[in-house]
Amino acid sequence: MGKPKKATRIEVTWLDSCSADGVHYWQPMSDLRTDPLTITTRGFLLKETKKAVVIAASIADGGAPGGVLTIPKIAITGRTEV
Repeated sequence: MGKPKKATRIEVTWLDSCSADGVHYWQPMSDLRTDPLTITTRGFLLKETKKAVVIAASIADGGAPGGVLTIPKIAITGRTEV
């Protein structure tokens, strides 16, 4: 297996959709969640387009990515190279 090319490591903070806490379908109005969750993801930048970034949590010796996540840029609130 070949060695993977050097991938840029980044940390992205982004807003995620969420549901109310708990496992029940019906819930009291007081349990409604009005703010999205703020998520921080750290990994290897695989690809970037005008609309999204694609990040892998891991990269194997041969270069195969694992734990791949696509994050829409519209949801990103912060980004740094690490």
